[in-house]
Amino acid sequence: MSRSRRSAAPRSGAELEPTEGTPHPSLEPLTMTRHGVLRTASALALLLLGMCAAIAQLLTPTVRGKAMDAIRDKYLALASLPLAQRRAQTVTFARTLPEIKFADVTEDGNVACVFKDDVPYMILGNVAAVPDKEQSLDAFLDSFRTRASAERIIRPLEFAPPYRAVQAPQQFEPNDLPESLDARIANALGKCFGDSCPEVRRILTNKGYKVAAGTDASIATLMGLKGLGVYYMQCHGGNSLVWDAAEKKFVEDYILVSGEEWSAKLESDMEELAIPGLTGGLMSSGFLGTCEALYDLDANNKEINKRWFTITRKFIRTFWMFSKNSFVLIYGCTTTRISDVMAEDPVNCSVYCGMSDLGHTDCHKWIKLLYDRLTGTNDDTIPPAESGYPQRPFDWVKLFDDFKERKQLWPTLFTHKGKQRSPSPIFRPNRDNFGILTPSIKFIHPLAYQRRIELIGTFGKDPGEQNRKVEIAGVAQVIETWEPEKIVVILADDNLGASGEVKAFHKGRPSNSRWLSKWTGKIGITIAGEESLAFNADFQVNMIGDPWSYREDPGVPPVDQMIWNVYTTTGSTCTWNASGKETDSNGKIVRAWSGEGEPKCWLEENMGTQNTFGVGGVADSYIKKINLYVAIVGVFSFNERGTINPKTPIKLGDWMQGQTLFQAAYDSDFGIIGNQMEIEDEPSRLAYGGKSAVLVWDSMQCRYGMPKAAAR
Repeated sequence: MSRSRRSAAPRSGAELEPTEGTPHPSLEPLTMTRHGVLRTASALALLLLGMCAAIAQLLTPTVRGKAMDAIRDKYLALASLPLAQRRAQTVTFARTLPEIKFADVTEDGNVACVFKDDVPYMILGNVAAVPDKEQSLDAFLDSFRTRASAERIIRPLEFAPPYRAVQAPQQFEPNDLPESLDARIANALGKCFGDSCPEVRRILTNKGYKVAAGTDASIATLMGLKGLGVYYMQCHGGNSLVWDAAEKKFVEDYILVSGEEWSAKLESDMEELAIPGLTGGLMSSGFLGTCEALYDLDANNKEINKRWFTITRKFIRTFWMFSKNSFVLIYGCTTTRISDVMAEDPVNCSVYCGMSDLGHTDCHKWIKLLYDRLTGTNDDTIPPAESGYPQRPFDWVKLFDDFKERKQLWPTLFTHKGKQRSPSPIFRPNRDNFGILTPSIKFIHPLAYQRRIELIGTFGKDPGEQNRKVEIAGVAQVIETWEPEKIVVILADDNLGASGEVKAFHKGRPSNSRWLSKWTGKIGITIAGEESLAFNADFQVNMIGDPWSYREDPGVPPVDQMIWNVYTTTGSTCTWNASGKETDSNGKIVRAWSGEGEPKCWLEENMGTQNTFGVGGVADSYIKKINLYVAIVGVFSFNERGTINPKTPIKLGDWMQGQTLFQAAYDSDFGIIGNQMEIEDEPSRLAYGGKSAVLVWDSMQCRYGMPKAAAR
């Protein structure tokens, strides 16, 4: 001990200098000890540096790619095994790789792995179903009916699961349109899954939406989904694995597959993106993952898979923000599993529709049909046609009932690898009142003696004076009020503006056409009163109304209106003339008079201008009768002739004022026919001196009739 302490005591430099080739004896133990510590520290440092380098190497895109190649190759090599064994053995193999933190088979049958840096990777078990491009129209229509084959079974209605009505928030009313006209369509599926994007694009474009070019589903495009009113995406999707810090375990979480193929270089580029408000790259921050997914089938029906980037819930929460009253439909396997994310405030999706199970090519039929019916496009290439007539736009709630109950379009059953699947679209209303993509006119209701008409239907909230329009025969009208289910229009003071094709426009999106029809003709009335008094009246009547059939619900045949209103408009006149004489007991004429005039309108202003004859009516389409109500208010004065004072007026004081009731029949084309057609159970109140009028109708042919091919 004493020697050690001394050895550790300071000495002169000469004493410390060892001889050449051998250490100083007294310094050797101390020197070796220090060298050992240094060597150990150096070794540990090198080991740590090596471990860090190894870990860093594990996280590089190149190393990630090699690990994914190994897992994929193992999965392909096990193709001869039953599917469950194939997945289980692939997971067992993945767990042996140093780059993988955890691996398992998810509930929906995916091989899901998590890398050391928490990036998810999976092999999706998708359905390969090549659409029959040579399928005839008859065969296509037949696919809407119950049928069975080795590939697909569409379940008859009696075997379908119990029908459940759409559950919506209590305040939800499906009567509004998307606030934004911007729309985007994305396709991230392979060639063997069918493609409804071209039809959806054509439908939306034809109805006034600004659809972005292409069907890009790249990561950059998916990061820019903001302010859209309509979004449609077809893609793969499925459960992956993520670490749940609260539960302290790996849990399943749903991801969507983008249309961007993975590469090591592209991953590096994405990690280097500078995104405002975010630290770290897209991969390391939990926004992206990777997967293997089916793209196509070769000539031998062998699957062709590709490696894609996937997006996580965190990605959707961060980068997606839709407009008010937005409608988002994502067609892909089990896409309903992100319904909760779509309901969140930042995403702002009003109504979301996703699939309940594996996607299938049959689902493209109802997707195209849904967009067609939400807009009332009535595309002939999208069967089935509705009964009798094309169909006006209907809201998605009614269409869901129609597709489910009447057309039996879902659930669609098919067999996938020995297991029967049943994809069904599920709608989730989250906020606002989105219901329809274009306005829908149910019928037109003229307002008696107010020079106004009401459009009844579904129009959305008032978009403001600069963004709304109602046209009659191509001429814009004055809109008094715009409500979600009723528009009041003030008619112009001219004949042409009061009849013809009617359309409503919400931010440029046109409704279906409805026709305000017009009848022009004459009515002659003769009254023979007491003594020799005689009245004659010629009515020139221009009547407008909408008597045409319409659908109350989608998918049902249109029905005739039980009661519809008809009123006169500008140009309707009534010219009266009267003559009479008074004789004494010897038959000598002691007074004679004659004259002419026009009655005043009932309310001083008819549908057209002042001082025209006023007539309204109610038509009953079941008995093909029109009941006319004539308003006679003014008391006529006639000039006396053959007297000393020829201008002395004679007032007809016993004229019965008020409404007069007549009836005429009409045919299927709504040309009024018939003659002397008083209502039998209520005689005309137009009378003088106890004598009723004799009514004579001219035939009045309908103008601007609703075309037989018009939507109802």
